[in-house]
Amino acid sequence: MRQSPINGHFLGLPEGAVLLLDGRVFRITYQGGTGNDVVLSEVSPISDMTTTALTSTTNPSVVGQSVTFTAFVTPVVAGSGTPTGNVVFSVDGVAVATVPVVAGQASFTPSAALPLGPHAITAEYSGDGTFTASAAALLERVDPADTSVGLVSSSNPASFDQPVTFTATVSVTSPGAGTPTGTVTFFDGTTELGTVALQVVGGFDQASFTTDGLTIGSHVITAFYNGDDNFISSTSSALNQSVVFPYSGIHEFSVSNYPFESVVGPDGNLYFTESIANRIGRITPAGVVTEFVIPTANRVPSTTSAGAVRPADLVREPSRG
Repeated sequence: MRQSPINGHFLGLPEGAVLLLDGRVFRITYQGGTGNDVVLSEVSPISDMTTTALTSTTNPSVVGQSVTFTAFVTPVVAGSGTPTGNVVFSVDGVAVATVPVVAGQASFTPSAALPLGPHAITAEYSGDGTFTASAAALLERVDPADTSVGLVSSSNPASFDQPVTFTATVSVTSPGAGTPTGTVTFFDGTTELGTVALQVVGGFDQASFTTDGLTIGSHVITAFYNGDDNFISSTSSALNQSVVFPYSGIHEFSVSNYPFESVVGPDGNLYFTESIANRIGRITPAGVVTEFVIPTANRVPSTTSAGAVRPADLVREPSRG
């Protein structure tokens, strides 16, 4: 091989690239002299030359996504034959696979998905007895993967003062894969209930929060995954949690008391009448029963409505729970 070094500017050409000057074929290198020189060396006739193109199935990809790189090796002169031999694939400067060229192609899929960030991928065709070597490169970018959050309640509806556990399950959205880390924040409407670290439970990435402080009524519960370096934050759909008056036990009254109509008072307690016993009864959300004697005898109360009875005006009898 006759070498004729030529100095010049060849912006954008990778190490080992070939070019045609004055009808002669040269290969470029930047490794001569002090390492800053551009050296062109005359190589084989153009009919023996190849070019290599490198593609990615997805670029950019996301964390956990499988990506295949394919090198296409073609002769510079069409119809001069089909290159054989091998292609060496490198990731970030480290050779990771040697793949035979079949019908002008060689493909490589990393056994483990590439981590977050940019990665330099190169494909170097080694040549064969007829065709000379060539190379190509690309920059593969790996971005954070999307996530989704599922949210469930341990008891819905729940009784007042009953502990309720909300469990958020964080999943990676396809084509991403992996196990998110970090925390989940739980909300009741816009009020923050608490923040819990994720942990793997039974193969699922979960965070659970327990509270017994929800008031009677409806609560819009959501869970927000705060994200990490590899996975993007996301919010669950709203869970409508209902908290109701507890019916955790049965309170027995004698037949003569004749408990009758009931109504929820403005204080959140349940009030009912005892016609025969001439009393008004009250049940608190905690299940405590109190009976109040109507001062005037033989009133035979049969109905009641919210705000119509003031317990302070009645005579209180001992509480029963």
